[in-house]
Amino acid sequence: MEALLKASGFSGLKEGNIVSAKVTEIRPQEVIVDIGAKAEASIPAHEFLDMSDVSIVQQLEVVLEKIEDKNGKPVISYEKAQQKKNWETIQSKCTEGSVIQGRVKAKVKGGLIVNVGMDAFLPASQIDIQQPKNLDQYVGNTYDFKVLKINKDRKNIVISRRELIEEQRREKRTKLLAEVQTGDLRRGVVKNITDYG
Repeated sequence: MEALLKASGFSGLKEGNIVSAKVTEIRPQEVIVDIGAKAEASIPAHEFLDMSDVSIVQQLEVVLEKIEDKNGKPVISYEKAQQKKNWETIQSKCTEGSVIQGRVKAKVKGGLIVNVGMDAFLPASQIDIQQPKNLDQYVGNTYDFKVLKINKDRKNIVISRRELIEEQRREKRTKLLAEVQTGDLRRGVVKNITDYG
């Protein structure tokens, strides 16, 4: 059996492990890598924040999800390897209430998935002061977020953009009230017209 494994090129490769992958080709929608298996594997382009950072013969770390798919190719993930490595870093750097930068990755039921070094969940109610109707407008953009909750057992993070916006508004209001004086001229924008004013 051991001889068969060596012959197949799977010696030392275990599902779930982080393995080294050498970039052999860069295509518009994927990066082809060699992980020492009998066939090359591919990483979808969306797993990279910036494809221009990837170069031929570069060594990447990937998670081996499956030794072979139905076509005989290894199934790997660069993104999951980054998340696995980043979890400990994020735990040491991030505490509930701290501010972290992230890039909105995808729209999901109930909110957005944000890459902050690993996937974090941004509930729809925490995106802005008023819940937006179109969540797609945020995908691909980078923002600052406040960490609401870190669940160490489930390895997940819940974040908020709304809390930061509210804090900034409170600071601006406090600053304005401290410096505004009777008789000052101020430029303003009409936000609403009502029966009383």
